[in-house]
Amino acid sequence: MPTPFNTVLWRVVVVGETQYWEGLASRLDKDKQIDWVTQPRGQWPLADSETLADLRAFSRDFIRFESRNGQQIVTDLRFGVANYQPFQFLLAEQNAEGQCQPVTPKQLEPGPLRDSALPSLWQRLLGDQSIDARLCRQPCQGNLVDSTQSISLNAIP
Repeated sequence: MPTPFNTVLWRVVVVGETQYWEGLASRLDKDKQIDWVTQPRGQWPLADSETLADLRAFSRDFIRFESRNGQQIVTDLRFGVANYQPFQFLLAEQNAEGQCQPVTPKQLEPGPLRDSALPSLWQRLLGDQSIDARLCRQPCQGNLVDSTQSISLNAIP
C-alpha cells in the first residue's frame, strides 16, 4: 500500500495468525532488504458477530484486535502509518462482571499523529533505511507497541 501523499514509499503488511509484520520500502532505497517490525495481532474474546464477519470480509482479514480500557477495538491494518490507523472500531465492552458484551459498532478517532511522523516519513521516502515501519530510528526508544522485534527478509521493489 502506498504511504500517504505519494507512490514512492510503500507500507507492506503481512498478516499471520497471531502476529503481523510491517515494513517500509522506498523506490529510492539502496538496499532492497525490508526490515520488518513484528507486532501482536491480538485475539477476539467473543464469538464472531455479523459486524466482525463483515469487517473481516471487507478488510480481507487485515485486522488487529486490542483490548483498551475494557473496550474491544478492531483496527483495519490496510490504512495509516506507524500505529496511526484511522479505521479503528469499538465492537465490545466489558460489563461490571468483567465479561465482554457486543455493543453498537462505533468508529473511533485515531488520535494525534506524532509531530515527528511526517518528517520521518519524508526521510524514509528519500531512502533513509534507518527509519523503521514505526517511523523512528532503529532501535526505537520508548516505542508505541510493546514486544516488537525486527526481522529481515529480502523484497523485490
